Amino acid sequence: WLKRWLPVTGAMKGRDEPLLDPESPAEPPEVTRDSPFTGGDGRPSEPERIQIMIQAAPPAPANLAPTSLSQSLLHSLADAPSGSSEGPLQGLTSEQAQQRLLEHGRNEIPENVEAWYVMLGKQFVGMMPFMLIIAAVLSGVTEDWTDFAVITLMLIVNALIGFHEEFKARQSLDALKAQMTATVPVKRDGEMVIIPVAELVPGDVIFLRGGNIVPADCEFLEGDEMLVDTAALTGEPLPRKVPRPERPDEPQG
Repeated sequence: WLKRWLPVTGAMKGRDEPLLDPESPAEPPEVTRDSPFTGGDGRPSEPERIQIMIQAAPPAPANLAPTSLSQSLLHSLADAPSGSSEGPLQGLTSEQAQQRLLEHGRNEIPENVEAWYVMLGKQFVGMMPFMLIIAAVLSGVTEDWTDFAVITLMLIVNALIGFHEEFKARQSLDALKAQMTATVPVKRDGEMVIIPVAELVPGDVIFLRGGNIVPADCEFLEGDEMLVDTAALTGEPLPRKVPRPERPDEPQG
């Protein structure tokens, strides 16, 4: 049955011979053309090495970036529209900004740095330290000096461990703050330049885009509608649309 079927199939394909001769063993076809994976003799060749160069993408337009990047961008021109040179979008000059900076101070909240001895003294305040102190006093009154020494040692060791952990955590937080610098595009002398947020003064015209942190108490002048997350100030769970219709119980802006 197989011998009868194959010649018919070969005739249908337009061949004079059957597709498969049962008396001759099947041989693999020879590779006669060159390809990226075979040589001229048909044998596999070594794969070619392809070098790919990947360039880093430009920094995202955010106003919170590492200090090394922010320092290189400070006082450079910002990729932001400068707007009109008249009216509320006129902005300030460098001299006016410097004068107002001296008058109003930097745009930052002063941090009250706690002294190390105050931090150490707070380790003796709390439920557990009070219990150890009372136990030590009772041991001293009963003249049980062994217990008194052990409890006093526990109290001191506990305070030193707590002081070490808290001081180390504060150092780590200070190092993290020093690595990040907040910047914002500001219109100075008719051009949008990048300056630190701490150097903002009243009357500055700034440019914000989606994802930026609002650096100060601002008034909307012009632009597209945006949603501002005010949960940290008002506790509202939903973002606030800016601008929105004025309300009688709210100041303008």
